[in-house]
Amino acid sequence: MNESAYRITTLTPVSIGDGNTLSAFADYVLEKGKIHYINQQIIRDKMGKNPELIDFYVEGMIRGKSNTTNTFDLKNFIFNRLKLTLQQVASHCIEAKNVSGKKNFIRL
Repeated sequence: MNESAYRITTLTPVSIGDGNTLSAFADYVLEKGKIHYINQQIIRDKMGKNPELIDFYVEGMIRGKSNTTNTFDLKNFIFNRLKLTLQQVASHCIEAKNVSGKKNFIRL
């Protein structure tokens, strides 16, 4: 059996999950008692026009997932880097009952 080593570079952030857990790094923003579900296609389209945004986003996710304190804020990234509002990027929004603070993950 021959073994080979490959180095790959992904063009976009890669997420491998079961679809039952939402991440505050990419899937939702919790604000004022509401969960705003993020439309990933809108984010990808906007970042595709500026490769620096992709780098900033990926670096923020890596830092956020490797540290005990999360320094990456998706809402801040959407407002300040993408220059969009939550209404522009949210696919839908629901009331968040019994949820407080910033949660890194929400289990569905």
